[in-house]
Amino acid sequence: MVPDRKDLGRSSIRTERGDVRFGFDAEDWHTGMDDTAVVSPHIKRVEYLEGKYLPRAVYMTAASRGIGDAYRKKYGVKQPLTILNVFPFEELPAGMPGDPVRFYWFSQVIGPNRGLELLLEAAGHDVAVAEDAPEARRLLADLQPDVLVMDLRLPKLKDGLSLIRAVDEQRLAAKIIVLSGWTEELCDLPEEKLVCCVLGKPIRNDDLLEAISAAVSAPVRNLP
Repeated sequence: MVPDRKDLGRSSIRTERGDVRFGFDAEDWHTGMDDTAVVSPHIKRVEYLEGKYLPRAVYMTAASRGIGDAYRKKYGVKQPLTILNVFPFEELPAGMPGDPVRFYWFSQVIGPNRGLELLLEAAGHDVAVAEDAPEARRLLADLQPDVLVMDLRLPKLKDGLSLIRAVDEQRLAAKIIVLSGWTEELCDLPEEKLVCCVLGKPIRNDDLLEAISAAVSAPVRNLP
């Protein structure tokens, strides 16, 4: 999977050499989203890279059918596979607790208006989302949430560990759920004892909701 457009060229060249095959995930940002009539040099570079290299990808994924349709029409690629960031309400697992849970979500990757907070709101919970680490610490103190859902790298591992320790040092009651592409990353670290669970990415909506339900009923964990 190509994580960024700047890697499209390198991945495509290696594909031509027979070294690798590459795919592309059209997830967060796309040309045409900016509310401006001016086409910036950055947009021109992105459209050049996408137009040259995306047709060589062996597969593409998109966060909605509409996004996939736009890429197909613009670049002549095969219809990308849709991987939803939000889910129909009827997919909500049965047996969720009746009382809403107050959530605080902090992530460098899963930020405001990116979809997963809507899933939690649809489940009847109160959700607040931070855009950076200073806001994360402020909201934790101000809102006193029941659950903190966070990435481990914010953007570095030490930043995530520092946020976990802050919950313990301030004696906050928030139960911590960590999202990570490598679930063993917390193993044998002191902060592991402060976390209810670690979920591997990509995250299934029912796994997240079940982890939240379990965290709410779990005892508060503190360092000695």
